[in-house]
Amino acid sequence: MKRKLMISAMLLFCVSAVFAGDSNGLKSIMKSSTYDDCKQLIEQNLSSLANNEEKAKAYNKLCDLAFAAYSKESSTMATNQAMKALGKTITPVDTLGMAEAAYNAVQAGLECDKYDEMPNDKGKVKPKFKDANSSRLGNARLNLINYGGFYMQKDRSKALKYWSLYFDTHDNPFFKALPAVTEKPYIGQVAYFASVFALDAKDYAKVEKYTDFAKGDSTYAKPAFDLKLRAMSSTLNSRADSVTFAQKLHTLYVQDPTNSTVLENLIQVESKLNGRDAGEKIIDDVLAKDPKNFVALFYKANNLMMGQKYNDAIPILKNILDSNPKVVLAWYSLAICYYNRAVTSKAATSSSILLDEAIKDYDKCKELDPDQKQVNWGYNRYSAYYARYGEADPKTKEAEKDK
Repeated sequence: MKRKLMISAMLLFCVSAVFAGDSNGLKSIMKSSTYDDCKQLIEQNLSSLANNEEKAKAYNKLCDLAFAAYSKESSTMATNQAMKALGKTITPVDTLGMAEAAYNAVQAGLECDKYDEMPNDKGKVKPKFKDANSSRLGNARLNLINYGGFYMQKDRSKALKYWSLYFDTHDNPFFKALPAVTEKPYIGQVAYFASVFALDAKDYAKVEKYTDFAKGDSTYAKPAFDLKLRAMSSTLNSRADSVTFAQKLHTLYVQDPTNSTVLENLIQVESKLNGRDAGEKIIDDVLAKDPKNFVALFYKANNLMMGQKYNDAIPILKNILDSNPKVVLAWYSLAICYYNRAVTSKAATSSSILLDEAIKDYDKCKELDPDQKQVNWGYNRYSAYYARYGEADPKTKEAEKDK
């Protein structure tokens, strides 16, 4: 009899184990009625949940609560459109609450999917929530673009938060079953502004990632690429970082030899890393293939000016201006060459001629860039007039107004 009782007890224990219900932690989570309460309970109980299935179930509950809040406002918005067409009173929509609910729902859905795709206690992967969540969360994710737009002028950190989740999930397999959505009308522009905000936040990894989404945009591709290079150069904390940056620039330049921004950065970085000769080699290699390359010509002239070889720099700058007479920086550099030659000239006659050339070029700077937005030519122009005509001359006095 005693043996039978022991066997019965063991059987009862085994049956209890097989048919064990949810853990106490999961039970409390599943009773939650608000998103905030559910999230707090998950944070408190996650480590004690029995397995991956329970964790997936917990996050699905969190997703349900967030999606319900999003759907409520979204449905009201849709109803309002119909009521407005009929001239009837519309119901206020908590737009900002809807935005946060969409964000929370997508986040919770992704977290649910993480555990849903993990092996169960038998080592099998049998996702229970993937299809339903992937389907219902698609529009909420797409609307993160609009929600970021709500905050563009009000709160850049929130705008970046919503846009970041959108871009970070762009290639996520969780959404691969959704119908393709045409993003071309806006994706480049949003990627650019998301990159601007990420740069402000010094999140350089996001800048590098998001700027790539603007590659095909005719308006934002170049400024976005410039942001990418700024982000890359902002992480140079050691020589090793600079070497890596230079290698990336070399690769980018091979991919697109016409990109002046890449070439400019490449010349600068190589010159800092390995001396002016390294930069000069890049310049000479470029000019051998493209004798009219503006960036290479300008840096060639700039290096000559730094070595006080003004006579050699002048024809190069004139070559630039022959191709593009509106390059203010080239006129400014040309004026500096003539002015420096004049002040070092021993002959008064030749000095006056050189100063006249400098003044003519500084005047061109004023014509093309009257507000000195591209180059601060004001003081140097005044100095040239002062050297040519003296302090009291009316022309010098007029030039003094711009210094």
